Amino acid sequence: MYCRQCGAEVPVDAEFCSTCGAETGRGKGGASGELVHRVGGLSFRRVLGGFCFVGAVLAFVGIFSAWAEVGGWVSAGISGWDLVSNGTVLGEKVGRETYACLAFAGALIALIGALAVLVFSSNKLFWGALVLGSALAVAGSAWGFSDIDTGGFLGIISVDRGAGLYLTLAGGVIGLTGSLGLRG
Repeated sequence: MYCRQCGAEVPVDAEFCSTCGAETGRGKGGASGELVHRVGGLSFRRVLGGFCFVGAVLAFVGIFSAWAEVGGWVSAGISGWDLVSNGTVLGEKVGRETYACLAFAGALIALIGALAVLVFSSNKLFWGALVLGSALAVAGSAWGFSDIDTGGFLGIISVDRGAGLYLTLAGGVIGLTGSLGLRG
């Protein structure tokens, strides 16, 4: 049998795990016949939860970084947040862009879901929030990637895609990949 908390092998008649001290709950389902996968002393589920959290943080930080760089050497940048909150760039009012709102909502939902998965690792609702949020962050940033091209974004001639757009996209992909590994 194996301890459900730490994954250590536990004798069938033991009341407590000799490694972590957790009750085995003889007859109460405290020990399992299944081996808990472990990575460097941590359960694999906890490692994937941390992976998802890193992805969600990257997506969230990407929202506040430059999604579009104007003028080549980042003389002015338009962040995802500018596109969500109707900010002004170079004296021009930037309209609220749907894809940025979608990516922002996704990054926020993924961040909350990832935190909850780390704390309450077995709750399917939080896993669903993580999957949904990561997918929305990917969809919003991919949509933004196609909309922010090098020719005429927001009526500005010289625009390049910024690092924030790539961060949001990469964070969403990392969160989505990790969350699919957590499934089940």
